[in-house]
Amino acid sequence: MYMASKAYRQQIEKIPFRNRSYMRVSIGAINQLAQENAEITSQTSYLSNNTWLFNGYIPQVRYATYEQNWWTADGMMRFPQTPETADFIYNQGAIALSTVLEEDKAITISFDTSYDIKGLTITFNNHCYPTQFTVTNGLVTYTYNNDRYDFRTNDIYDGTTYLTITPITMSGGAQRLHIEQMYMGVGSTFENSDIMSVEKNEYVSPISESLPTMDIKVEIQNYDGLWDVNNSSSSINYLETGQQITLEYGYDMDDGTQYWMYGGVGFLTQWSADAEKMNFEATDIFATLTDTYYGGTLYRNGRSAYNLAVDVLTDAGVDPRFYILDEYLHDVILYNPLPAVSHAECLQLIANASRARLRTDRQTGYIIMEFAAEMEIAPERMGIETNDTAPFSDLEAVIQGENEQDYAMYTLDYWTADGNMIFVPENGDYVTTGYISDAIAIGDTLYPSASLYPSASVYPSSESTAGSGTFATNPTVTITLEASYVFYNIGINFLANPPTGMILHSYLNNVLKESYTVTDIELENIIEHEFPEMDKMVIEFTAAPVYNRIYLGSVQFGNQTNFTFSKRNTTAYPVGTRDEKTKELQVIKTVYSDGTELQQIVSDEVDLTDASTYTFYLSQPSHGFVGIADGITQLSITKSSAYSVTFDTSLLTGTHEIVVNGYTYDTTQTIYAYQINTTGVIQQWENPLISDNDTAALVGEWIGNYLANNAEYDVEYRGEPRLDAGDLAYLENDYVDAMMVRIENHGISFNGALSGSAVCRLTRGTH
Repeated sequence: MYMASKAYRQQIEKIPFRNRSYMRVSIGAINQLAQENAEITSQTSYLSNNTWLFNGYIPQVRYATYEQNWWTADGMMRFPQTPETADFIYNQGAIALSTVLEEDKAITISFDTSYDIKGLTITFNNHCYPTQFTVTNGLVTYTYNNDRYDFRTNDIYDGTTYLTITPITMSGGAQRLHIEQMYMGVGSTFENSDIMSVEKNEYVSPISESLPTMDIKVEIQNYDGLWDVNNSSSSINYLETGQQITLEYGYDMDDGTQYWMYGGVGFLTQWSADAEKMNFEATDIFATLTDTYYGGTLYRNGRSAYNLAVDVLTDAGVDPRFYILDEYLHDVILYNPLPAVSHAECLQLIANASRARLRTDRQTGYIIMEFAAEMEIAPERMGIETNDTAPFSDLEAVIQGENEQDYAMYTLDYWTADGNMIFVPENGDYVTTGYISDAIAIGDTLYPSASLYPSASVYPSSESTAGSGTFATNPTVTITLEASYVFYNIGINFLANPPTGMILHSYLNNVLKESYTVTDIELENIIEHEFPEMDKMVIEFTAAPVYNRIYLGSVQFGNQTNFTFSKRNTTAYPVGTRDEKTKELQVIKTVYSDGTELQQIVSDEVDLTDASTYTFYLSQPSHGFVGIADGITQLSITKSSAYSVTFDTSLLTGTHEIVVNGYTYDTTQTIYAYQINTTGVIQQWENPLISDNDTAALVGEWIGNYLANNAEYDVEYRGEPRLDAGDLAYLENDYVDAMMVRIENHGISFNGALSGSAVCRLTRGTH
């Protein structure tokens, strides 16, 4: 679910009338082949990175060089090494060899062949951009007057084999041309006045039974034949399969502002136009990963699901910046080879065997593989640690929620004489308490010098006035979760004298996602806040009642959703259906063993002219390869997997008969049975990556829980752009309180107003 402000959530639920909604659709008409084959062929500064500017990389740092009005003394620039000693250069795009006043001031981009390009998108440096410059491809030359660092033009550069950008004047005077990013094309953006309709439909399998899908359909007005095929300047003639479409949703807030959120990223599949409208259709990135993966290998010592997914994505050519894998996947060990199927199907098999879910990020389109098993945030699946604790403190009690008794401690306004406290034992035989810090808060206003009280054994008099104090080092409690989760409230309870300052730091994969300051802290707190996805929370205590410790009793992670399909926002009564009951789920385990019979696996007559290697792709998983050319020459193997083998053929030329002998793996299948109901059908589940009892048991329980919750609901509702397929939600029901469902399908339409639909499945044992 997309994170949105509390004000937006309250206003989108307004009954009976909402404020106005908005839509923005952007289509990047980038010539992808030109983009991929662009290279800078002019001389540039040795500080240049002449590749990354075409691949979307953002400059890392900038160097202090002698150019007019360029060098800043704000600590943000670095001094460059000399060309002779520079062993590493940070990316800052392409930099011309000379300033605008000298001869080598232009930058030339060359291509491998001729391309038709409509528009250019160039990001110059924001302190150093040309105010007048020319761009030529040898056939046409355009002169641009410019007042921006982010330059765009719709001019047409057909028949382009090169582009030369020549600055005439620069924003800062005698400066060099700096190009930080460049795209061969320009995007088109459509808003309410252009849009006739937009439909987005998503599907995410809760158990990774199949690949996720997202389909986008857009209809826009074809004003004045702007998108006609016969219009030579129309952008329709420059559209290509795979170009990116992004959606954004907006909403009028009561304060007069517009609240915008990202809605999804798709990749163009088809388009058409008539006299009235232009139609675009797009799908998700998984639909583009159709090439076969032949790298499946038997890992006798195991390979983590994380590394296996990286292998597949790397083979598919997916940039490491464009996918996010849950760190949990490092703990899932798999042994069997991936079959020879598409890269997308391989990712789905890995996800299923790992109890993970595949989806895409709605802002970037990145591939995401994340932990998906339905389970409570159980204490035994958490870790807890602290940077400061009293000897009699009990950290585990904080997540167990079990606090037997409290100690009488000489801290201000703490000790009660009601018989409920006990003294700290000298022998270390402590009772179960919560977390108690060793550090004690000192108040500067009450106690002018903390050095007057150098240790916790010295305390102020009982006549002192209480106030808020701080710590020399803030105590922290770190709770690590088994996998990443999203929470919409967290309960934090204290044993006594709650702190006066507390910050909740949310981390995902050890990257700080948010620091949320809690105010008005009481003994018992339900903190209502939309926390980002996290797998670790650090609770930092910044202040406490003066001369008090931190007395943390328990922490409970709460709801994982804050959306309800209610009677107020649904437009029809939800239609419920139940699948047939499943009595037993049989998870099939497949174990590979070496084949014992040497046989011919494949043979072919191949032309090896100018080929130093040759690869055979196999239909059956095999091993122990031997390659023979012309029945005489044994070939060396340079690379092999269960489904492919590559031979060194550098010593051969012309046409040769190559025979590949080897062994086909033997496989044995057994069944792990998971009981679900006393009656019903028996279902089987086969994933070729599942080979051992532990994996089969975990997957069996996960899928068994899905099958046990066998009720599905079709919901028509008012539409909420925050929702995604795969999200949890509550479904209002006359018979079950707080019935939680998982959204499998989600559709949202816009035609000036929003409407939505969802297919939801019961979850979390509420069957």
